[in-house]
Amino acid sequence: MEIEDDVVFTVEYSVRGAMLAIYEFFGVEREIPEIYNGLLDPKVGLKALETVFH
Repeated sequence: MEIEDDVVFTVEYSVRGAMLAIYEFFGVEREIPEIYNGLLDPKVGLKALETVFH
């Protein structure tokens, strides 16, 4: 079943959501890792350019 106006999220989003829930439920005092932003990673940009021109 599809949910109207919703999108499929990444595995990272799912893991992060689970971590937020578990940490809050059990009172864990740890920071959750920041979200990886591949658009700002020069290696990812270079790989994208290589893919486009092959």
